[in-house]
Amino acid sequence: MFCVQCGRQIPDNSNFCPSCGVSLASSENKSNNQPPNDEEQILMDIGANLFRGIEGVGGRLKVTSKRLVFTSHMFNLQRGITEIPISNIDHLERDKGLGLIDNQMVVVLKSGVRYKFVLNKRDTVIDTIIGVLKKQ
Repeated sequence: MFCVQCGRQIPDNSNFCPSCGVSLASSENKSNNQPPNDEEQILMDIGANLFRGIEGVGGRLKVTSKRLVFTSHMFNLQRGITEIPISNIDHLERDKGLGLIDNQMVVVLKSGVRYKFVLNKRDTVIDTIIGVLKKQ
């Protein structure tokens, strides 16, 4: 099971997340921690920032066999989950953070919407997503 707040993997019968402390006691939270079906597999789970406007929202990015799922930490002003179906991705772009650091990934959807992530191991994440795209 995965924490609904910070996205870390936790034991199935946990009442609280050992990483962020969020209560997991309600059955509603527990049902949301699992991928939507048995066919979806989590390929990567990595710390990331997602830019929402000018704010870099800290959280976790999961790359699954069907979607990208960004879950913000509870300490951000902007919170929540952003889900991007892999089938909606047109292409990925590499960019430099602050114009200097090779740590930005831009996900461009077929609709033209762009999501900018800052993360470590950017090239590994991009390669994983491209691998999923090629299988579709």
